[in-house]
Amino acid sequence: MQKIFFSMATSLLLLTACSTEEQADDLFNKAVEANEKIENLEVDMVINQQVSGDNIPSDVSEENSKSLDGVFPTTTTSTTKLQIEPLVLHQTIQVMGTPIEMYYSEQGLFTQKMNEDTWYKIDSDELGLLSQRMDEIRSQTPDKQLDNFKEYLDEFSYEEHEDRYVLHLNASDLNIEKLLREQLGTSMLEELFTDEMMEAIAINQLNYEITLDKSTYYVSSISTELDMTITDNGEETSISQKIDRTYTKYNELEDLKVPEEIITDAEPF
Repeated sequence: MQKIFFSMATSLLLLTACSTEEQADDLFNKAVEANEKIENLEVDMVINQQVSGDNIPSDVSEENSKSLDGVFPTTTTSTTKLQIEPLVLHQTIQVMGTPIEMYYSEQGLFTQKMNEDTWYKIDSDELGLLSQRMDEIRSQTPDKQLDNFKEYLDEFSYEEHEDRYVLHLNASDLNIEKLLREQLGTSMLEELFTDEMMEAIAINQLNYEITLDKSTYYVSSISTELDMTITDNGEETSISQKIDRTYTKYNELEDLKVPEEIITDAEPF
């Protein structure tokens, strides 16, 4: 009798595991398909980061670009309005309290420098910056973000709520280098994670949480928690980072375009 119960319990566990993986796979397929069809959306992002280590001064705060008790906290926020075809982006960024605004379209990349009101234009042929920027923009769309996780579906845990699906991934034991490179998405950012740098990085924790709207399968949010240690010349620097992306206003934005006065008045970068 005990063997029968054990066999039934084992079978139930196997069925549950298969069902969960199939559900996650089905959810991802539906979500990717739904998000491939979007025309425009808005993305709000908040990055909270703390850096601590032997080489961090002990008399600094974020307001004056120093740290407090050897910990340097920073907060970066951004709001991005994105039109897929033709590709148009309007982005506002707050970096340590300093605002930066940017437009991107087939007419070029228009941006402001920190603490300046002047608009500058980067021509399409300058250093390949526009093509790199375009790759970065496209890699951050919800469908491209989901594509990066398809290989790891069997590692996800899955929750169903009244109005949403929530998928969790503890990536600490996976191929961190490959996953990070996929998440970075662009050759410019990939260069930051060279083979030499990856050898100096120890990933202590890497978690993802993806929330899907239950009625549309649109991505509602993607949260990332990263804790790592970088060793350089015997000195250790610890970095703790939380990134929250919220996706809203699917197909609700009016036609995005660069304001005419910015195109007219922009100076060469």
